[in-house]
Amino acid sequence: MSLDASATRLNGHSDQTEDDDGEATADELQAALVDTLGLDAFPRRGYRRAEYLTAALEAGFEPGDLATAHRVSERSIYRAIETHGLDRVRPPTSGLAERLWELDPDAVPGESA
Repeated sequence: MSLDASATRLNGHSDQTEDDDGEATADELQAALVDTLGLDAFPRRGYRRAEYLTAALEAGFEPGDLATAHRVSERSIYRAIETHGLDRVRPPTSGLAERLWELDPDAVPGESA
């Protein structure tokens, strides 16, 4: 199943499965990862493996989505990205740079992951 199909499936069940913020729940994201990546089961510690992490990022999952699915912090995901030497920009985490990043990620260069 493609990421677009997973997103459509997630959006189609928004009244039953999204949390109060309108964000996809961990269970939804886990199902989407399994479907999109063609896995037999959801790997709880998969974010620590370079192959899995690379495939998930290339499939279009954001670090925040992976953090939610794996029930870890976004920082843990970025740390795994850095550990495996994957090319991903880490957004600033405080101050004016963070506010500018939220408005336009291209306005402020993030720390390289």
